[in-house]
Amino acid sequence: MNAPMITMRSSALAAALVLVSGHGEAQGTASLLLDIRPGASSSNVNAMIGGDDAVYFLATTGCSPSCTGGLFRSDGTTAGTYQVSFPGQTGTPRSPLLYHQGRLFFGGATAATGQELFVAVGGTATLVRDIAPGTASSSYRDLTAGPGGVIYFFAQEASSGLELWRTDGTPSGTLLVKDIQPGPTSGIRNPLTPNGKYLVPYEGHVYFEATDGMSGYELWRSDGTNAGTVRVADLQSGSGSSSPQHLTSANGLLYFTATTTAAGHEPYAFDGTSVISLGDLYVGTNGSIPIPGSGGTSFVEANGTVFFTARNSTNGYELWKTDGTASGTSEVIDLFPGFDGSFPGSFANLGDLLLFQAEDDGSFGRYPFRSDGTAAGTTRLSSTLIQTGQIFALQGAQRAVFTSGSLSTQLYRTDGTSAGTVLHQTLRAGGSSQPGSYLAWRDKIFFTADNGATGLEPWVMSSMAYSQPFGFGCAGTGGLVPRIESGAAPTLGNSSFRIELDRALPFAPAFLGMGFVPFDFAIGGGCSLYFLPPPFPFFPTTTDANGEAAITIPIPNLFLYEGLVMDTQYFVVDPLGALSGLALSGGLRTVLQFQ
Repeated sequence: MNAPMITMRSSALAAALVLVSGHGEAQGTASLLLDIRPGASSSNVNAMIGGDDAVYFLATTGCSPSCTGGLFRSDGTTAGTYQVSFPGQTGTPRSPLLYHQGRLFFGGATAATGQELFVAVGGTATLVRDIAPGTASSSYRDLTAGPGGVIYFFAQEASSGLELWRTDGTPSGTLLVKDIQPGPTSGIRNPLTPNGKYLVPYEGHVYFEATDGMSGYELWRSDGTNAGTVRVADLQSGSGSSSPQHLTSANGLLYFTATTTAAGHEPYAFDGTSVISLGDLYVGTNGSIPIPGSGGTSFVEANGTVFFTARNSTNGYELWKTDGTASGTSEVIDLFPGFDGSFPGSFANLGDLLLFQAEDDGSFGRYPFRSDGTAAGTTRLSSTLIQTGQIFALQGAQRAVFTSGSLSTQLYRTDGTSAGTVLHQTLRAGGSSQPGSYLAWRDKIFFTADNGATGLEPWVMSSMAYSQPFGFGCAGTGGLVPRIESGAAPTLGNSSFRIELDRALPFAPAFLGMGFVPFDFAIGGGCSLYFLPPPFPFFPTTTDANGEAAITIPIPNLFLYEGLVMDTQYFVVDPLGALSGLALSGGLRTVLQFQ
Protein backbone atom coordinates (compact mmCIF):
# COMPACT_ATOMS: atom_id res chain seq x y z
CA MET A 1 0.00 0.00 0.00
CA ASN A 2 1.56 3.29 -1.13
CA ALA A 3 -0.52 5.48 1.14
CA PRO A 4 0.22 8.72 2.98
CA MET A 5 1.90 7.77 6.22
CA ILE A 6 1.27 9.45 9.55
CA THR A 7 3.55 8.53 12.44
CA MET A 8 1.95 8.53 15.86
CA ARG A 9 4.16 10.06 18.48
CA SER A 10 5.73 7.40 20.67
CA SER A 11 4.74 9.46 23.68
CA ALA A 12 1.07 9.41 22.58
CA LEU A 13 1.03 5.66 22.33
CA ALA A 14 2.97 5.25 25.56
CA ALA A 15 0.49 7.49 27.36
CA ALA A 16 -2.31 5.19 26.28
CA LEU A 17 -0.42 1.96 26.91
CA VAL A 18 0.74 2.84 30.37
CA LEU A 19 -2.87 2.75 31.54
CA VAL A 20 -3.48 -0.75 30.24
CA SER A 21 -0.15 -2.57 30.41
CA GLY A 22 -0.18 -6.31 29.70
CA HIS A 23 1.55 -9.08 31.57
CA GLY A 24 1.55 -11.97 29.10
CA GLU A 25 4.17 -14.50 28.14
CA ALA A 26 6.07 -14.98 24.92
CA GLN A 27 4.68 -17.77 22.78
CA GLY A 28 5.96 -20.80 24.64
CA THR A 29 4.99 -23.92 26.49
CA ALA A 30 1.53 -25.31 25.91
CA SER A 31 -0.29 -26.88 28.83
CA LEU A 32 -3.36 -29.01 29.43
CA LEU A 33 -6.22 -26.77 30.41
CA LEU A 34 -8.49 -29.35 32.03
CA ASP A 35 -9.15 -33.09 31.78
CA ILE A 36 -12.87 -32.63 31.35
CA ARG A 37 -13.61 -36.32 30.96
CA PRO A 38 -11.17 -37.91 33.42
CA GLY A 39 -9.00 -40.74 32.15
CA ALA A 40 -7.98 -41.72 28.63
CA SER A 41 -11.37 -41.02 27.05
CA SER A 42 -11.71 -37.81 25.05
CA SER A 43 -14.14 -35.03 25.85
CA ASN A 44 -14.50 -34.22 22.14
CA VAL A 45 -14.23 -30.47 22.61
CA ASN A 46 -15.94 -28.66 19.73
CA ALA A 47 -17.57 -25.41 18.64
CA MET A 48 -14.95 -23.21 20.38
CA ILE A 49 -15.69 -19.49 20.15
CA GLY A 50 -14.25 -16.40 21.80
CA GLY A 51 -16.25 -13.96 23.90
CA ASP A 52 -15.41 -10.71 25.64
CA ASP A 53 -14.19 -12.34 28.84
CA ALA A 54 -13.86 -16.06 28.05
CA VAL A 55 -13.79 -18.82 25.46
CA TYR A 56 -16.87 -21.03 25.20
CA PHE A 57 -17.09 -24.58 23.88
CA LEU A 58 -19.04 -27.83 24.04
CA ALA A 59 -17.60 -31.05 25.49
CA THR A 60 -18.61 -34.59 26.38
CA THR A 61 -18.54 -35.29 30.10
CA GLY A 62 -19.44 -38.98 30.09
CA CYS A 63 -20.85 -41.92 28.13
CA SER A 64 -22.55 -44.30 30.54
CA PRO A 65 -24.64 -45.63 28.98
CA SER A 66 -25.35 -42.76 26.53
CA CYS A 67 -23.06 -39.79 26.01
CA THR A 68 -23.88 -36.51 27.71
CA GLY A 69 -22.05 -33.22 27.69
CA GLY A 70 -22.28 -29.57 28.45
CA LEU A 71 -21.32 -26.00 27.75
CA PHE A 72 -17.98 -24.82 29.17
CA ARG A 73 -16.24 -21.51 29.53
CA SER A 74 -12.55 -20.78 30.07
CA ASP A 75 -10.38 -17.73 30.70
CA GLY A 76 -7.28 -19.73 29.81
CA THR A 77 -6.57 -21.00 33.33
CA THR A 78 -7.49 -24.33 34.89
CA ALA A 79 -9.29 -22.62 37.76
CA GLY A 80 -11.20 -20.50 35.28
CA THR A 81 -12.35 -23.44 33.14
CA TYR A 82 -15.68 -24.92 34.20
CA GLN A 83 -19.07 -26.13 33.02
CA VAL A 84 -21.85 -23.57 32.68
CA SER A 85 -25.43 -24.57 33.32
CA PHE A 86 -28.64 -22.58 33.22
CA PRO A 87 -31.81 -23.13 35.26
CA GLY A 88 -34.56 -24.92 33.37
CA GLN A 89 -32.27 -26.33 30.66
CA THR A 90 -32.62 -30.04 29.84
CA GLY A 91 -30.35 -32.24 27.76
CA THR A 92 -27.03 -31.28 26.21
CA PRO A 93 -26.50 -27.82 24.63
CA ARG A 94 -25.81 -28.02 20.90
CA SER A 95 -23.81 -26.18 18.32
CA PRO A 96 -23.31 -23.87 16.65
CA LEU A 97 -22.39 -21.30 19.28
CA LEU A 98 -22.14 -17.58 18.63
CA TYR A 99 -20.92 -14.80 20.91
CA HIS A 100 -22.05 -11.38 19.79
CA GLN A 101 -22.26 -8.02 21.53
CA GLY A 102 -21.97 -9.47 25.03
CA ARG A 103 -24.41 -12.34 24.49
CA LEU A 104 -23.87 -16.08 24.01
CA PHE A 105 -26.26 -17.82 21.60
CA PHE A 106 -26.55 -21.60 21.72
CA GLY A 107 -28.93 -24.47 21.14
CA GLY A 108 -30.82 -25.44 24.25
CA ALA A 109 -34.00 -27.13 25.37
CA THR A 110 -36.58 -27.07 28.13
CA ALA A 111 -39.29 -29.57 28.90
CA ALA A 112 -41.80 -27.34 27.11
CA THR A 113 -39.91 -26.25 23.98
CA GLY A 114 -37.67 -28.91 22.49
CA GLN A 115 -34.37 -27.77 20.91
CA GLU A 116 -34.48 -24.05 20.16
CA LEU A 117 -32.18 -21.04 20.07
CA PHE A 118 -31.30 -19.59 23.49
CA VAL A 119 -29.30 -16.55 24.54
CA ALA A 120 -27.27 -16.21 27.73
CA VAL A 121 -26.25 -12.99 29.44
CA GLY A 122 -24.29 -13.50 32.63
CA GLY A 123 -25.68 -16.54 34.43
CA THR A 124 -29.15 -16.43 32.90
CA ALA A 125 -30.28 -18.12 29.67
CA THR A 126 -33.57 -17.26 28.00
CA LEU A 127 -35.42 -18.64 25.02
CA VAL A 128 -34.97 -16.41 21.98
CA ARG A 129 -38.21 -17.66 20.45
CA ASP A 130 -40.10 -20.95 20.31
CA ILE A 131 -39.90 -21.08 16.51
CA ALA A 132 -41.38 -24.57 16.24
CA PRO A 133 -44.11 -24.29 18.89
CA GLY A 134 -44.38 -26.83 21.69
CA THR A 135 -42.00 -29.74 22.05
CA ALA A 136 -41.04 -29.72 18.36
CA SER A 137 -37.52 -28.49 17.51
CA SER A 138 -36.66 -25.77 14.99
CA SER A 139 -33.33 -27.46 14.16
CA TYR A 140 -31.63 -24.08 13.94
CA ARG A 141 -28.19 -24.03 12.28
CA ASP A 142 -25.39 -21.84 10.99
CA LEU A 143 -25.55 -18.80 13.26
CA THR A 144 -23.84 -15.84 11.58
CA ALA A 145 -23.42 -12.27 12.80
CA GLY A 146 -24.15 -9.80 10.03
CA PRO A 147 -23.70 -6.04 9.65
CA GLY A 148 -25.41 -3.80 12.17
CA GLY A 149 -25.62 -6.38 14.94
CA VAL A 150 -28.19 -8.60 13.18
CA ILE A 151 -27.80 -12.37 13.61
CA TYR A 152 -28.87 -14.66 10.78
CA PHE A 153 -29.57 -18.37 10.93
CA PHE A 154 -31.57 -21.15 9.31
CA ALA A 155 -34.50 -22.70 11.15
CA GLN A 156 -37.59 -24.68 10.32
CA GLU A 157 -41.18 -24.87 11.42
CA ALA A 158 -44.16 -26.67 9.95
CA SER A 159 -45.65 -23.93 7.79
CA SER A 160 -42.48 -22.73 6.06
CA GLY A 161 -39.90 -25.51 6.24
CA LEU A 162 -36.19 -24.66 6.60
CA GLU A 163 -35.72 -20.97 5.78
CA LEU A 164 -33.66 -17.87 6.62
CA TRP A 165 -34.36 -16.17 9.96
CA ARG A 166 -32.92 -13.16 11.79
CA THR A 167 -32.78 -12.13 15.45
CA ASP A 168 -31.66 -9.34 17.73
CA GLY A 169 -31.86 -11.71 20.70
CA THR A 170 -35.44 -10.91 21.68
CA PRO A 171 -38.67 -12.80 20.88
CA SER A 172 -40.19 -9.83 19.04
CA GLY A 173 -36.98 -9.29 17.09
CA THR A 174 -36.75 -12.91 15.92
CA LEU A 175 -38.38 -13.11 12.52
CA LEU A 176 -38.63 -15.23 9.41
CA VAL A 177 -36.81 -13.12 6.83
CA LYS A 178 -38.51 -14.71 3.84
CA ASP A 179 -40.28 -17.94 2.97
CA ILE A 180 -38.09 -18.36 -0.11
CA GLN A 181 -39.91 -21.45 -1.32
CA PRO A 182 -43.47 -20.65 -0.21
CA GLY A 183 -45.27 -23.19 1.92
CA PRO A 184 -43.95 -26.08 3.99
CA THR A 185 -41.28 -27.08 1.44
CA SER A 186 -37.84 -25.76 2.44
CA GLY A 187 -36.03 -23.08 0.48
CA ILE A 188 -32.76 -24.06 2.16
CA ARG A 189 -31.14 -27.37 1.28
CA ASN A 190 -31.75 -29.92 4.02
CA PRO A 191 -29.35 -31.35 4.98
CA LEU A 192 -26.92 -28.58 4.10
CA THR A 193 -24.19 -29.47 1.62
CA PRO A 194 -21.11 -30.29 3.76
CA ASN A 195 -18.73 -27.49 2.75
CA GLY A 196 -18.79 -25.61 6.06
CA LYS A 197 -19.75 -22.18 4.64
CA TYR A 198 -23.45 -21.48 4.30
CA LEU A 199 -24.17 -17.90 5.45
CA VAL A 200 -21.36 -15.51 4.49
CA PRO A 201 -21.45 -11.72 5.11
CA TYR A 202 -20.25 -9.50 2.26
CA GLU A 203 -20.78 -5.77 1.68
CA GLY A 204 -23.88 -5.30 3.85
CA HIS A 205 -25.61 -8.57 2.95
CA VAL A 206 -25.42 -12.24 3.82
CA TYR A 207 -25.03 -14.73 0.98
CA PHE A 208 -26.23 -18.32 0.88
CA GLU A 209 -27.56 -21.13 -1.31
CA ALA A 210 -31.34 -21.43 -1.73
CA THR A 211 -34.15 -22.36 -4.10
CA ASP A 212 -37.53 -20.75 -4.70
CA GLY A 213 -38.90 -23.94 -6.27
CA MET A 214 -38.82 -22.51 -9.80
CA SER A 215 -35.05 -22.30 -10.25
CA GLY A 216 -32.72 -24.80 -8.59
CA TYR A 217 -30.30 -24.13 -5.73
CA GLU A 218 -28.56 -20.88 -6.66
CA LEU A 219 -26.73 -17.97 -5.01
CA TRP A 220 -29.01 -15.72 -2.94
CA ARG A 221 -28.43 -12.74 -0.70
CA SER A 222 -30.33 -10.87 1.99
CA ASP A 223 -30.17 -7.49 3.71
CA GLY A 224 -32.48 -8.80 6.46
CA THR A 225 -35.73 -7.77 4.78
CA ASN A 226 -38.25 -9.75 2.75
CA ALA A 227 -37.89 -7.46 -0.26
CA GLY A 228 -34.11 -7.44 0.01
CA THR A 229 -33.81 -11.24 -0.04
CA VAL A 230 -33.25 -12.07 -3.69
CA ARG A 231 -31.52 -14.49 -6.02
CA VAL A 232 -28.19 -13.10 -7.24
CA ALA A 233 -27.92 -15.18 -10.40
CA ASP A 234 -29.38 -18.27 -12.07
CA LEU A 235 -26.14 -19.83 -13.30
CA GLN A 236 -27.82 -23.12 -14.20
CA SER A 237 -30.97 -21.87 -15.89
CA GLY A 238 -34.27 -23.60 -15.37
CA SER A 239 -34.94 -26.05 -12.57
CA GLY A 240 -31.36 -27.33 -12.46
CA SER A 241 -29.00 -26.23 -9.66
CA SER A 242 -25.56 -24.63 -9.83
CA SER A 243 -25.17 -25.45 -6.10
CA PRO A 244 -22.84 -22.59 -5.07
CA GLN A 245 -20.18 -23.76 -2.61
CA HIS A 246 -17.16 -22.46 -0.68
CA LEU A 247 -18.51 -18.90 -0.31
CA THR A 248 -15.62 -16.68 0.83
CA SER A 249 -15.29 -12.91 1.15
CA ALA A 250 -11.72 -12.00 0.17
CA ASN A 251 -9.91 -8.98 -1.28
CA GLY A 252 -13.12 -7.03 -1.89
CA LEU A 253 -15.00 -9.79 -3.73
CA LEU A 254 -17.21 -12.75 -2.87
CA TYR A 255 -15.66 -15.94 -4.24
CA PHE A 256 -17.54 -19.19 -4.71
CA THR A 257 -17.69 -22.31 -6.87
CA ALA A 258 -20.69 -23.45 -8.89
CA THR A 259 -21.63 -26.26 -11.26
CA THR A 260 -23.21 -25.91 -14.71
CA THR A 261 -23.92 -28.52 -17.38
CA ALA A 262 -21.76 -26.57 -19.82
CA ALA A 263 -18.61 -26.16 -17.72
CA GLY A 264 -18.86 -28.47 -14.70
CA HIS A 265 -17.69 -27.29 -11.26
CA GLU A 266 -15.74 -24.02 -11.73
CA PRO A 267 -14.72 -20.89 -9.75
CA TYR A 268 -16.61 -17.57 -9.78
CA ALA A 269 -16.49 -14.16 -8.12
CA PHE A 270 -19.17 -11.57 -7.36
CA ASP A 271 -18.46 -7.84 -7.02
CA GLY A 272 -21.81 -6.85 -5.51
CA THR A 273 -23.36 -6.30 -8.94
CA SER A 274 -22.18 -8.92 -11.40
CA VAL A 275 -21.08 -12.56 -11.29
CA ILE A 276 -17.64 -13.02 -12.84
CA SER A 277 -16.56 -16.35 -14.30
CA LEU A 278 -12.91 -16.99 -13.45
CA GLY A 279 -12.71 -19.30 -16.43
CA ASP A 280 -13.57 -22.77 -17.62
CA LEU A 281 -10.24 -23.97 -16.22
CA TYR A 282 -10.81 -27.59 -17.23
CA VAL A 283 -12.33 -26.94 -20.65
CA GLY A 284 -15.54 -28.89 -21.17
CA THR A 285 -17.95 -30.40 -18.68
CA ASN A 286 -15.50 -32.13 -16.32
CA GLY A 287 -14.98 -29.20 -13.97
CA SER A 288 -11.75 -27.93 -12.42
CA ILE A 289 -12.82 -27.83 -8.76
CA PRO A 290 -13.00 -30.90 -6.47
CA ILE A 291 -16.53 -32.26 -6.12
CA PRO A 292 -18.86 -30.41 -3.69
CA GLY A 293 -18.51 -31.54 -0.12
CA SER A 294 -15.07 -33.14 -0.62
CA GLY A 295 -13.31 -30.36 1.35
CA GLY A 296 -10.65 -30.26 -1.35
CA THR A 297 -10.68 -26.55 -2.00
CA SER A 298 -11.12 -23.21 -0.29
CA PHE A 299 -10.32 -19.61 -1.14
CA VAL A 300 -7.81 -17.72 0.98
CA GLU A 301 -6.17 -14.34 0.52
CA ALA A 302 -2.46 -13.75 1.07
CA ASN A 303 -0.74 -10.47 0.16
CA GLY A 304 -3.56 -9.33 -2.12
CA THR A 305 -3.81 -12.61 -4.06
CA VAL A 306 -6.55 -15.22 -3.64
CA PHE A 307 -5.45 -18.87 -3.79
CA PHE A 308 -7.45 -22.05 -4.34
CA THR A 309 -7.16 -25.66 -5.57
CA ALA A 310 -8.05 -26.57 -9.16
CA ARG A 311 -7.08 -28.74 -12.12
CA ASN A 312 -7.02 -28.46 -15.90
CA SER A 313 -6.93 -30.97 -18.76
CA THR A 314 -3.16 -31.44 -18.37
CA ASN A 315 -2.45 -31.28 -14.65
CA GLY A 316 -4.20 -32.71 -11.62
CA TYR A 317 -5.34 -30.68 -8.62
CA GLU A 318 -2.69 -28.02 -7.97
CA LEU A 319 -2.27 -24.53 -6.48
CA TRP A 320 -3.97 -21.74 -8.44
CA LYS A 321 -4.32 -18.01 -7.87
CA THR A 322 -6.67 -15.23 -9.00
CA ASP A 323 -7.14 -11.48 -8.84
CA GLY A 324 -10.89 -11.85 -9.41
CA THR A 325 -10.75 -11.83 -13.22
CA ALA A 326 -10.54 -14.63 -15.77
CA SER A 327 -7.35 -13.17 -17.27
CA GLY A 328 -5.79 -12.94 -13.82
CA THR A 329 -6.52 -16.58 -12.91
CA SER A 330 -3.68 -19.05 -13.42
CA GLU A 331 -1.90 -22.08 -12.03
CA VAL A 332 0.92 -21.16 -9.66
CA ILE A 333 2.94 -24.36 -10.01
CA ASP A 334 2.56 -28.02 -11.00
CA LEU A 335 4.03 -29.59 -7.86
CA PHE A 336 3.28 -33.18 -8.85
CA PRO A 337 3.50 -33.41 -12.67
CA GLY A 338 0.86 -35.45 -14.39
CA PHE A 339 -2.83 -35.82 -13.80
CA ASP A 340 -2.67 -37.13 -10.22
CA GLY A 341 -1.87 -33.72 -8.73
CA SER A 342 -0.51 -32.61 -5.34
CA PHE A 343 -3.98 -31.69 -4.02
CA PRO A 344 -3.01 -28.61 -1.92
CA GLY A 345 -5.01 -28.01 1.26
CA SER A 346 -5.07 -26.51 4.76
CA PHE A 347 -4.40 -23.00 3.43
CA ALA A 348 -3.28 -20.33 5.89
CA ASN A 349 -2.10 -16.73 5.51
CA LEU A 350 1.22 -15.87 7.20
CA GLY A 351 2.10 -12.27 6.46
CA ASP A 352 2.85 -12.04 2.74
CA LEU A 353 3.00 -15.82 2.35
CA LEU A 354 0.54 -18.62 1.77
CA LEU A 355 1.17 -21.74 3.84
CA PHE A 356 -0.36 -25.06 2.77
CA GLN A 357 0.17 -28.81 2.68
CA ALA A 358 0.56 -30.92 -0.44
CA GLU A 359 1.85 -34.24 -1.77
CA ASP A 360 4.49 -33.74 -4.45
CA ASP A 361 6.38 -37.06 -4.69
CA GLY A 362 3.83 -39.87 -4.90
CA SER A 363 4.67 -41.16 -1.42
CA PHE A 364 1.25 -40.26 -0.01
CA GLY A 365 3.07 -37.97 2.42
CA ARG A 366 1.67 -34.46 3.00
CA TYR A 367 4.48 -31.91 3.31
CA PRO A 368 4.29 -28.29 4.52
CA PHE A 369 4.81 -25.67 1.77
CA ARG A 370 5.03 -21.92 1.41
CA SER A 371 4.24 -19.74 -1.59
CA ASP A 372 4.56 -16.09 -2.52
CA GLY A 373 2.35 -16.64 -5.57
CA THR A 374 5.18 -17.50 -7.95
CA ALA A 375 6.49 -20.89 -9.06
CA ALA A 376 10.00 -20.02 -7.88
CA GLY A 377 8.68 -18.87 -4.53
CA THR A 378 6.66 -22.05 -3.86
CA THR A 379 8.82 -24.49 -1.90
CA ARG A 380 8.71 -27.16 0.78
CA LEU A 381 9.29 -25.99 4.32
CA SER A 382 10.43 -29.47 5.28
CA SER A 383 11.20 -32.77 3.57
CA THR A 384 10.85 -34.86 6.71
CA LEU A 385 7.49 -33.77 8.11
CA ILE A 386 5.29 -36.07 6.07
CA GLN A 387 2.02 -36.06 7.99
CA THR A 388 1.23 -32.37 7.90
CA GLY A 389 -2.31 -31.60 9.04
CA GLN A 390 -4.04 -28.40 10.07
CA ILE A 391 -2.01 -25.19 9.70
CA PHE A 392 -3.03 -22.29 11.93
CA ALA A 393 -1.84 -18.75 11.23
CA LEU A 394 -3.04 -15.29 12.17
CA GLN A 395 -2.87 -12.16 10.04
CA GLY A 396 -0.01 -9.84 10.86
CA ALA A 397 1.86 -12.66 12.60
CA GLN A 398 5.43 -13.86 12.02
CA ARG A 399 4.78 -17.46 13.04
CA ALA A 400 2.25 -20.21 12.46
CA VAL A 401 1.66 -23.50 14.25
CA PHE A 402 0.70 -26.76 12.64
CA THR A 403 0.31 -30.48 13.16
CA SER A 404 3.00 -32.65 11.61
CA GLY A 405 5.61 -35.30 12.15
CA SER A 406 7.36 -38.25 10.54
CA LEU A 407 6.36 -41.09 12.88
CA SER A 408 3.99 -39.23 15.19
CA THR A 409 2.08 -35.96 14.88
CA GLN A 410 3.18 -33.20 17.24
CA LEU A 411 2.98 -29.43 17.51
CA TYR A 412 5.33 -27.56 15.15
CA ARG A 413 5.84 -23.91 14.32
CA THR A 414 7.15 -22.03 11.31
CA ASP A 415 8.16 -18.50 10.37
CA GLY A 416 7.80 -19.31 6.67
CA THR A 417 11.39 -20.48 6.20
CA SER A 418 12.87 -23.98 6.23
CA ALA A 419 15.28 -23.03 9.01
CA GLY A 420 12.44 -21.63 11.06
CA THR A 421 10.21 -24.71 10.70
CA VAL A 422 10.85 -26.61 13.92
CA LEU A 423 9.24 -28.71 16.61
CA HIS A 424 7.46 -26.40 19.01
CA GLN A 425 6.65 -28.96 21.70
CA THR A 426 6.25 -32.70 22.15
CA LEU A 427 2.86 -33.06 23.79
CA ARG A 428 2.92 -36.85 23.88
CA ALA A 429 6.13 -38.87 24.15
CA GLY A 430 6.21 -41.87 21.85
CA GLY A 431 2.84 -41.25 20.24
CA SER A 432 0.72 -38.84 18.23
CA SER A 433 -0.72 -35.92 20.19
CA GLN A 434 -3.02 -34.89 17.29
CA PRO A 435 -3.16 -31.15 18.03
CA GLY A 436 -5.92 -29.30 16.17
CA SER A 437 -9.09 -27.16 16.42
CA TYR A 438 -7.09 -23.99 17.07
CA LEU A 439 -8.70 -20.76 18.28
CA ALA A 440 -6.98 -17.44 18.97
CA TRP A 441 -8.53 -15.50 21.83
CA ARG A 442 -6.89 -12.28 22.94
CA ASP A 443 -3.28 -13.23 23.90
CA LYS A 444 -3.87 -17.01 23.95
CA ILE A 445 -4.26 -19.91 21.54
CA PHE A 446 -6.66 -22.66 22.54
CA PHE A 447 -6.50 -26.07 20.87
CA THR A 448 -7.15 -29.75 21.50
CA ALA A 449 -4.51 -32.45 21.96
CA ASP A 450 -3.95 -35.91 23.43
CA ASN A 451 -1.03 -36.41 25.82
CA GLY A 452 -1.61 -40.17 25.96
CA ALA A 453 -3.20 -40.12 29.39
CA THR A 454 -6.22 -37.86 29.01
CA GLY A 455 -7.52 -38.32 25.47
CA LEU A 456 -8.28 -35.27 23.34
CA GLU A 457 -8.80 -32.39 25.76
CA PRO A 458 -8.45 -28.59 25.68
CA TRP A 459 -4.94 -27.07 25.83
CA VAL A 460 -3.70 -23.49 25.85
CA MET A 461 -0.56 -21.51 25.13
CA SER A 462 0.25 -17.82 24.77
CA SER A 463 -0.12 -16.45 21.26
CA MET A 464 2.34 -14.97 18.84
CA ALA A 465 2.10 -11.26 18.02
CA TYR A 466 -0.71 -10.71 15.51
CA SER A 467 -3.24 -8.28 14.07
CA GLN A 468 -6.57 -9.80 13.06
CA PRO A 469 -9.50 -7.96 11.41
CA PHE A 470 -12.92 -8.65 12.93
CA GLY A 471 -16.48 -7.39 12.70
CA PHE A 472 -18.01 -5.39 9.88
CA GLY A 473 -17.55 -1.94 8.43
CA CYS A 474 -20.29 0.20 6.91
CA ALA A 475 -20.24 1.63 3.42
CA GLY A 476 -19.45 5.02 2.00
CA THR A 477 -19.42 6.39 -1.54
CA GLY A 478 -19.87 3.76 -4.23
CA GLY A 479 -20.97 1.20 -1.65
CA LEU A 480 -17.35 0.53 -0.69
CA VAL A 481 -16.67 -0.52 2.89
CA PRO A 482 -13.36 0.86 4.23
CA ARG A 483 -10.90 -1.91 5.09
CA ILE A 484 -8.44 -1.94 7.99
CA GLU A 485 -5.35 -4.16 8.25
CA SER A 486 -1.83 -4.09 9.67
CA GLY A 487 1.28 -3.44 7.61
CA ALA A 488 3.79 -5.28 9.82
CA ALA A 489 3.95 -7.65 12.75
CA PRO A 490 3.09 -5.98 16.12
CA THR A 491 6.23 -7.19 17.87
CA LEU A 492 7.59 -5.27 20.81
CA GLY A 493 10.29 -2.88 19.65
CA ASN A 494 8.92 -2.61 16.09
CA SER A 495 9.11 1.10 15.33
CA SER A 496 7.51 0.68 11.88
CA PHE A 497 4.30 -1.11 12.86
CA ARG A 498 1.44 0.55 11.01
CA ILE A 499 -2.32 0.28 10.65
CA GLU A 500 -3.48 0.68 7.07
CA LEU A 501 -6.72 1.85 5.48
CA ASP A 502 -7.96 1.29 1.93
CA ARG A 503 -11.22 1.17 -0.06
CA ALA A 504 -12.13 4.60 1.33
CA LEU A 505 -13.16 7.90 -0.28
CA PRO A 506 -10.12 9.62 -1.89
CA PHE A 507 -8.72 12.80 -0.29
CA ALA A 508 -10.94 12.39 2.77
CA PRO A 509 -10.17 13.10 6.42
CA ALA A 510 -9.96 9.88 8.44
CA PHE A 511 -9.46 9.07 12.10
CA LEU A 512 -8.13 5.99 13.86
CA GLY A 513 -9.80 5.14 17.16
CA MET A 514 -8.04 2.96 19.72
CA GLY A 515 -9.24 1.05 22.77
CA PHE A 516 -8.06 -1.66 25.15
CA VAL A 517 -11.33 -3.18 26.38
CA PRO A 518 -13.42 -5.63 24.27
CA PHE A 519 -16.34 -3.69 22.82
CA ASP A 520 -18.98 -4.33 20.15
CA PHE A 521 -21.94 -1.99 19.96
CA ALA A 522 -24.38 -1.29 17.10
CA ILE A 523 -24.57 2.49 16.58
CA GLY A 524 -27.02 2.76 13.67
CA GLY A 525 -26.81 2.83 9.89
CA GLY A 526 -25.69 -0.79 9.90
CA CYS A 527 -22.51 0.33 11.70
CA SER A 528 -20.88 -1.00 14.87
CA LEU A 529 -18.29 0.49 17.22
CA TYR A 530 -15.41 -1.84 18.10
CA PHE A 531 -13.51 0.14 20.72
CA LEU A 532 -14.39 2.20 23.76
CA PRO A 533 -14.25 5.93 22.98
CA PRO A 534 -11.97 8.44 24.82
CA PRO A 535 -10.15 8.90 27.21
CA PHE A 536 -8.08 7.25 24.49
CA PRO A 537 -7.60 9.66 21.57
CA PHE A 538 -8.43 9.57 17.88
CA PHE A 539 -5.46 9.87 15.53
CA PRO A 540 -6.07 11.85 12.30
CA THR A 541 -4.88 11.19 8.74
CA THR A 542 -6.04 11.86 5.16
CA THR A 543 -6.58 9.35 2.37
CA ASP A 544 -4.73 9.66 -0.94
CA ALA A 545 -6.05 9.52 -4.53
CA ASN A 546 -6.54 5.78 -4.17
CA GLY A 547 -8.55 6.06 -0.95
CA GLU A 548 -5.64 4.73 1.12
CA ALA A 549 -3.90 5.90 4.28
CA ALA A 550 -1.74 4.51 7.08
CA ILE A 551 -0.72 5.49 10.58
CA THR A 552 2.59 4.27 11.97
CA ILE A 553 2.53 3.25 15.62
CA PRO A 554 6.01 2.77 17.12
CA ILE A 555 5.75 -0.05 19.66
CA PRO A 556 7.98 0.30 22.74
CA ASN A 557 10.36 -2.56 23.46
CA LEU A 558 9.13 -2.99 27.02
CA PHE A 559 8.09 -6.16 28.85
CA LEU A 560 5.34 -4.09 30.44
CA TYR A 561 3.35 -4.30 27.17
CA GLU A 562 3.81 -8.01 26.48
CA GLY A 563 0.43 -9.66 25.87
CA LEU A 564 -1.39 -6.33 25.56
CA VAL A 565 -4.55 -6.47 23.41
CA MET A 566 -5.43 -3.34 21.42
CA ASP A 567 -8.54 -2.80 19.25
CA THR A 568 -8.60 -0.13 16.52
CA GLN A 569 -11.08 1.13 13.92
CA TYR A 570 -11.01 3.75 11.14
CA PHE A 571 -13.64 6.47 10.62
CA VAL A 572 -13.71 8.15 7.20
CA VAL A 573 -15.48 11.45 6.53
CA ASP A 574 -17.71 10.64 3.54
CA PRO A 575 -20.87 12.57 2.55
CA LEU A 576 -22.53 9.30 1.52
CA GLY A 577 -21.35 7.38 4.57
CA ALA A 578 -23.89 5.12 6.24
CA LEU A 579 -23.42 6.78 9.65
CA SER A 580 -24.37 10.45 9.22
CA GLY A 581 -21.59 11.26 6.80
CA LEU A 582 -19.11 8.69 8.12
CA ALA A 583 -17.99 5.38 6.65
CA LEU A 584 -16.45 2.93 9.13
CA SER A 585 -14.04 0.06 8.80
CA GLY A 586 -14.41 -3.11 10.80
CA GLY A 587 -12.21 -3.63 13.84
CA LEU A 588 -8.57 -4.72 14.03
CA ARG A 589 -7.44 -6.67 17.10
CA THR A 590 -3.70 -6.41 17.77
CA VAL A 591 -1.79 -8.46 20.34
CA LEU A 592 1.70 -7.25 21.28
CA GLN A 593 4.36 -9.90 21.89
CA PHE A 594 8.13 -10.21 21.55
CA GLN A 595 7.74 -12.66 18.65
